[in-house]
Amino acid sequence: ALLFAAAAAALVVVQSVAAQGNSRDWGWAGMVLLAAALAAAVLFGAARLPGSHRTLLAAAMALSLVLRLGYLLAVETPLNSDFELLHRAAVMLSQGDLTWTEYQYFRNWGYQIPFVAYQALVLRIFSSDWALKLINLAAMLGTNFLLYQLGRLFLSGKAAAAAALLYAVYPGAIHMAPVLTNQHLSLCFLLLGLWLLLSRR
Repeated sequence: ALLFAAAAAALVVVQSVAAQGNSRDWGWAGMVLLAAALAAAVLFGAARLPGSHRTLLAAAMALSLVLRLGYLLAVETPLNSDFELLHRAAVMLSQGDLTWTEYQYFRNWGYQIPFVAYQALVLRIFSSDWALKLINLAAMLGTNFLLYQLGRLFLSGKAAAAAALLYAVYPGAIHMAPVLTNQHLSLCFLLLGLWLLLSRR
């Protein structure tokens, strides 16, 4: 983790020098190194905690749930850009309105149509954005568990559980919890496919 962060921080430094020494970029490089040091400390310490890897995994999953659900309840993220357009199309489809199919966006990015259909189905059944958010939360927890399962294919149980713990507290993932995006489901299914492929050799 530290070596990776050092390389990333070096890249930031090179970019800041090329951009005439932006002091904000130097601070960002320091933050990257500090975050990696904390990550390395978490991984190092968690892998050496007493108890079984299942206990550590249970703690990681519980922490993942509490942090994401807490953020989801505390932060109202307004729909914007693509997410707003996709949601509007899903609402229209749930009401039987197909005029959204004429938008140029869906002619350019046709792969988004199944996601619109999925959201429309959920909205048709539950009539609430909260249903979408809770399904996204379940997908995020699934991602956390699949990271552990993938780690178990190559690492010790505690090392894999420590990686799951690190992802559980990763701010970027927590920050995305209330966002109605296709990334939650797609990441979960991609990891599931990868795990199924690798676990079957």
